[in-house]
Amino acid sequence: MINIFIFTHGSLSVALKENARVFFGDEVESIVTFPFNPQDNLDDLKNSIKQEMLSLSDNGNSKKEALVFVDIKSGTPFNITAQLFIELQEQVAISCFTGVNLPLLMEALLNKNIFNLQQMKSHLLEVSKDTISNMEDFLFNQ
Repeated sequence: MINIFIFTHGSLSVALKENARVFFGDEVESIVTFPFNPQDNLDDLKNSIKQEMLSLSDNGNSKKEALVFVDIKSGTPFNITAQLFIELQEQVAISCFTGVNLPLLMEALLNKNIFNLQQMKSHLLEVSKDTISNMEDFLFNQ
C-alpha cells in the first residue's frame, strides 16, 4: 500500500482530503495532511513530516512508500519534501507530484492498494495531463 501525503500552503491539503471524502468515504482517513502557514516553524514542520514518514508501515516491502502531493513547484512544501527525499532515501521511497488537484488525488486513492510507488508514478504522470482541460475544447473538439 502506498501512503498518501498532501502538503500545501494554507488549508488546501485539508480541503482536498475532505472533498475526496465525498467519493471515498472513510478511506481518506489514511491520507496525512500538512497545511503550511507563514507562522509555522519550518524545522518543526519538517520534523513532523519526517517522523510521520518514518512511522509508516512498509507492508513487507524493502522500503516504506510515500506519495506526496504539493501545490506549487519550488514552494516551501516542495522544498521540504525534496530535503526529506534526500534525507530518507534509505528508509522511505518518496515520489512527489506538484500541482495537486482533486482528480489526481482521486486517481491515487483508486490505485494505492494496487500499484507500487513506481507504477503509481508512471500512472499518475500519464493521467495527469487529463486532469486539467478547457471546457470549450472538451465540448467542441472531440
